[in-house]
Parts: sequence; C-alpha cells; structure tokens
Amino acid sequence: MLAPGGLAVLVTKGLDSYREMDQLVAAAGLDPRAEQHESLYISAHSGNLADLATASLDVLAVEHEEHSFTFDGHDHVAEYLATNPKYHLAPGLYGNPGALAAALHEFLPDRPLTTKSLVTFVVAQSGGGRS
Repeated sequence: MLAPGGLAVLVTKGLDSYREMDQLVAAAGLDPRAEQHESLYISAHSGNLADLATASLDVLAVEHEEHSFTFDGHDHVAEYLATNPKYHLAPGLYGNPGALAAALHEFLPDRPLTTKSLVTFVVAQSGGGRS
C-alpha cells in the first residue's frame, strides 16, 4: 500500500512481445499453435496499464520503449523456454533446457534469435482520498 502521495512505477510489456519466440517454437514443431496462444501480458499490457492504474492511482507519466534482446542460439533460447508457461510442450520438455535445445537443434538450424517487445512504464502516485 502506498502512503498518500507515494510514488509507484508499474511496468509491463506489449501483447505481441516475443512473437519471434512464438514463431520459432511453432516452426520447430514444439507447439504448432504457439502463435495463437494468449500473451502472458493479457491482463495488464502496454495498451491498458495506464487505464488500469487510474482506478486507484493518479497517473503522472507513461513511457513506452522498444526493447530487443538477442539469444545467442538454441541453447540460450532453450534456457528461456524451459521457464515459460505459455507453450504447450511435450512431457519432458518443461523445465528441461537440454531437451528443448536438442529438439530445436533437431528441427531448425542454430542461429541467434532477436526478440522485440514494447515495454511500458507508468509512474503514478496515491491520490490520498480514494478508498
């Protein structure tokens, strides 16, 4: 809980964040429907975070930044995939980056993967009089 006048910084990502990862997972056959699954940010995303915050806070500023991150290759991608609940993976792949990397190597050439996401920062403060 924020004290009256206390500041908060809320951060989320866009609905289409990491779509390049979705495309890779689908192309490898690890989850053919990867591109159709809801975003992990469906509840609070770059398009609605400021509106959500106004229900209980005074929004002072909203900043959107394009971010990109490059995974070195399949082994690096697999470390992320092993922790991602978005995909419907075969048994034995969840939490197992080695098995995920092996599957990626089997079906796709190894190369770096650059992913993009819109990161949104909302700076807000407690209105003090709201309950």
